[in-house]
Amino acid sequence: MVEIQCQGTVCDVKFKVPAYRAETAKFHSHKCRTGLKGRRKEWIKKKCEGPGCEVEFEVLPHRSSARFHDQKCFGKWQSEQMRGQPALNQGSRKSKTRSDSVKRAWTPEKREAASERMKERWAEEDGAMQTRKTAEQRRVSNEELSLAVHLDGQGYKHNTSFFVTFEGKRRLPDYVDVEGRRVVEYFGSFWHPKEHEQEYKDWYRSAGWECTVIWDYQLSEYL
Repeated sequence: MVEIQCQGTVCDVKFKVPAYRAETAKFHSHKCRTGLKGRRKEWIKKKCEGPGCEVEFEVLPHRSSARFHDQKCFGKWQSEQMRGQPALNQGSRKSKTRSDSVKRAWTPEKREAASERMKERWAEEDGAMQTRKTAEQRRVSNEELSLAVHLDGQGYKHNTSFFVTFEGKRRLPDYVDVEGRRVVEYFGSFWHPKEHEQEYKDWYRSAGWECTVIWDYQLSEYL
């Protein structure tokens, strides 16, 4: 082992590395390597642009475009931008996150087949674990996230990992209040036919949970 001096700014730590790494090793920790230690003078002070927020925060130069100090302020700002927009009709709503060509490719038959494959995966233990991993990495629409500001005050938390299980079936609610055994499901009218609402409510009721369904064309009523 060879003892070398860390080259991080204002860092006087000496550390040991194998001889073959003596010429390439420069820093003893991640903070020193990324320049987080000893660089407070280089940090930039910013004022959060969230509605009614007076918080000042610091960022490194490469993040000088940051506008909000946390996700809640971003959600409040987004809600302000969307407030006052007219509710969209279910039949005429167009997804902002998917192209029309992708929509046309997902025919009702393909959506039903995909749903059946997912049910089969959930019925198996290995499939359920993989489904949980996929759920935690899933992309969430801005519309769904914008509900967080409204629902947080009612005890709900945005959910990516908590499954409700009943009679061999698992569901991943979009928002959940575990203590109150309440869930909120956000439905996009492209992916969910109208009969899904009652089906979900009945299933959650049988499992001992209260379910509220919010459709995409009702979003403006909650912002």
